[in-house]
Amino acid sequence: MTRFLNAILPDNLKSAEMPSYRQVNSGWLDNGLNYVDYRSDGSNMEAIRYYFNGYTLVKIASAQFIYDDKGQMQARRCIIKVNEFSPTPAKEYLSLPAGVKDATKKPKKDEGDN
Repeated sequence: MTRFLNAILPDNLKSAEMPSYRQVNSGWLDNGLNYVDYRSDGSNMEAIRYYFNGYTLVKIASAQFIYDDKGQMQARRCIIKVNEFSPTPAKEYLSLPAGVKDATKKPKKDEGDN
């Protein structure tokens, strides 16, 4: 998700390892949404389209074209529906759904364990 959101930032506000994107298109769709397209060229090409309902981000679509170690072009796509885009998300968005185990958490050591 960070890569998708960094694409719309100017290059001077990105970390050095992030690719450079440029805006290539924008317009309106028949369903009332507007969109803005960004593209990154180079050894790997990526196109990202941001969909807005007015000024509200509602979807991000990405197509990435890369060359594998055999020189064959591979394509990947990703579509993200944005339910809410807020600087203060609801607490339920920050917790895992019931039944999903957080593999990144390690059990706490007892103070007596060294």
